[in-house]
Amino acid sequence: MWIAIGITLLCFGMAIHPILSLVPTKAQKHKIKMRQAAFAQGLSIDIRLPEIDESLQNQYDFSEQAIYRLQPDRALETPYLLALRSKVSGDWFWVKEQRPPAKLIEPLIVLYNQLPDKIKAVEHSEVGSGVCFNEFGSVDQLTTLKAHLSDLNQLFLDAQNE
Repeated sequence: MWIAIGITLLCFGMAIHPILSLVPTKAQKHKIKMRQAAFAQGLSIDIRLPEIDESLQNQYDFSEQAIYRLQPDRALETPYLLALRSKVSGDWFWVKEQRPPAKLIEPLIVLYNQLPDKIKAVEHSEVGSGVCFNEFGSVDQLTTLKAHLSDLNQLFLDAQNE
């Protein structure tokens, strides 16, 4: 009799496990909430890693991160730029051979330093500015994040108009 009960419970467990695995975890529910709030504020989200070489990927853990981007009203005239925050000093540096125009370096550093400490990467391209964001935090932080991205986009747009 106990064997029959054990086999029944085992079969029931095997049948219900796939269904229970479809239920989102608390962390997944939080990411969904963050992404919905981001979309509502006009941000787009790229689920990908920043374009860095393997040596830097080993130093920076970008797993569990997404790139939150704000598209400007018109395209930015900039090549792909990626800045990383140093894990040691906290200073920002550009990856790859592309650098922003000299007149933008200081204003960009000022704006980068205003970003929350959890943001370790900022990228710019013709489709706008984006930050590599771990999505752990409050929905209220998205308003501040959007304002920072808007300031970054505006800096590039102003430089284009000069």
